[in-house]
Amino acid sequence: MAPELADAAVKACIESMSELLEEAASLGRATKACTDAGNVDAAFKLTLDIEPLLHEANCLIQAASTVRNRGRPPE
Repeated sequence: MAPELADAAVKACIESMSELLEEAASLGRATKACTDAGNVDAAFKLTLDIEPLLHEANCLIQAASTVRNRGRPPE
């Protein structure tokens, strides 16, 4: 893979990962607000929406790492 293409792919993965983590953080703040208000059930339901976001972000980190490692010429 050409280094320029690898860099573009890594950049896209990082940008997508960042968006997912921001969404997860927003849900985390909402769960905190729910628990502070005494609504633990609603907080728990929101936490179930966080896990898939973190999983997808982790997959993007792994993809970026793979592309970066394979997209570089040998040193």
